[in-house]
Amino acid sequence: MAKRITGIKAYPIQNFTMSHPGGVGLIRFRVFFKPRLSAWFIDIESDRLNVNGFRLTTSKNILSQYRRNAGFGLAVLSAEGVDPILLNDFESGRVEMYLLTEEETREIAEAIEND
Repeated sequence: MAKRITGIKAYPIQNFTMSHPGGVGLIRFRVFFKPRLSAWFIDIESDRLNVNGFRLTTSKNILSQYRRNAGFGLAVLSAEGVDPILLNDFESGRVEMYLLTEEETREIAEAIEND
């Protein structure tokens, strides 16, 4: 089951670590806001994936192109359907981010392919 990532505050640079949803280690995240671009970005480091400077946009799985290697995914969702463009978007709940299991990434990919 997708786990909501909470605790992202209205600070421009934040680091946190989460357990891999498959139980195979840790995932280190660095999220950072660039005010000139009005955008949030993320660095991700795990034993199977390293991504730097990836722009956060609303998506059922922003890591879909890495799903075969990563073993997890990230959903960025907004009830308004907008990308995170404000420093307080995550803290206010306007935008939410979820850590997806490998099975959830597979289900999302199949749903998109069959749509």
